[in-house]
Amino acid sequence: MRVRQPTEWTLGSSLGILRAMRPSACWLAATLLLAPSAAGADPAQVVTQELANGLKVRIEVRPGDLEVGVAVAYRVGQRDAPPGYEGLPHLLEHMAFRNTQHLPDLGGYRAIAALGGSSGASTTLDATVYRQSVPPEGLANALWVESDRMAFLVESLRQADLRLEQQIVASELSLRRGAGGDPGFLISRLFPDDHPYHVSADEAAAVRAVDLAGLQGFAQRHYRPDRAAVAVVGDVDPAAVLAEIERYFGPIPRPAADPPARDAAVPDVPCYSVQASRQGRGTSLMIWRTRDPGPPGELELLAELIAQEAGELIHLPGTSIHASVQRFDLETLVNLEVKAPGLKLAQVQGPLHRSLGELGRRTVAGQFAKVRKAAAFKVSEALESAPDRAAAWASSAISSLPSPEALERGVQQLTYEAIIARAGALRGSRPDLWFELEGRPPRTIPDAPKIAKVTCRRL
Repeated sequence: MRVRQPTEWTLGSSLGILRAMRPSACWLAATLLLAPSAAGADPAQVVTQELANGLKVRIEVRPGDLEVGVAVAYRVGQRDAPPGYEGLPHLLEHMAFRNTQHLPDLGGYRAIAALGGSSGASTTLDATVYRQSVPPEGLANALWVESDRMAFLVESLRQADLRLEQQIVASELSLRRGAGGDPGFLISRLFPDDHPYHVSADEAAAVRAVDLAGLQGFAQRHYRPDRAAVAVVGDVDPAAVLAEIERYFGPIPRPAADPPARDAAVPDVPCYSVQASRQGRGTSLMIWRTRDPGPPGELELLAELIAQEAGELIHLPGTSIHASVQRFDLETLVNLEVKAPGLKLAQVQGPLHRSLGELGRRTVAGQFAKVRKAAAFKVSEALESAPDRAAAWASSAISSLPSPEALERGVQQLTYEAIIARAGALRGSRPDLWFELEGRPPRTIPDAPKIAKVTCRRL
């Protein structure tokens, strides 16, 4: 696909003004035009909107917040990387942070920092999310920064920046695969070659193979308003925010070409037991995969039930037990991680087998309140900050993930009987992946893990 040239953009007057104005003048004008006044706003108010160009909008009013969270999520992630170019979405995220047409040389980052705000971004298997935290008076500036990223990214991508960011991203990926990070075989076993979520064994080499034309074409195909959502969370006036979003994002055209299609076929994947070593504390990590996440909040409650029942049977000094849920469009993962200094795996195998064999049978209805409280706290903590909450709203708008509101409500409304019934699906079975990682000093870690197929029962 040919890369669109800057002169080919057909934009309305708002972005035409942006192109002609100096950045500092534009920031001042935008700030003066937006005067949030949410004194009478409904505390539970959530505004849902879609612009004519397909951009989805979510605004949540939280009276009393001292910061405003802004997030833009694009429906492009690891699964959309062309074969042989794994890591390209992550690389594009770095490049989009470095330059846009009106904010070169980290100008967007510096503009938000000058307001006392902060910026960040992340690339997951399904999406790329940019998030900002700003004081209320900086909201219009944050929206302008993000609209410049969406409208004027392609023509701002430069070869010199590409070489630099390739080195940075390749180094990040190599560190993650090191002895102190996530073992590379973990991801490769979770999502094999024919899975949409497959990750190359050498992402770093794939990142280095990207050229500028390929990066520009990828950006043009995926960074488009009809594949994106913008979310704002804070003490704001929804009508004023909608007007500003329309002003900055509304003139961005929806491309004539259809958005890229996605492979949604999920192959059957064997279950594995893996014995290996890693730097630091010993770890026993269990992962269950499911294509049926159930109602919002159910797996969060189930994960907490697993952790609490395992904790009742494992009594080793310095041991930590942590359960979590990773939600993706095609699959959801429930993880249980047990860590301890110098952990001898034999010391946890028995108790873990026993806790899985009896899962849910020791938790009576009266004790379920403890499970619910712990799960609700974790959900609330993950969604507490305005930028994190905005990122969750934006992500849910372009995916099958539950919204923050649905997740919080689900944890509170699900019954004891429903969770115990879901726990019964795990009772007596092995997880899809059981990693037993013995803690060792770096120089004593064997290169090859011991891997065996096992029988398991899916959630």
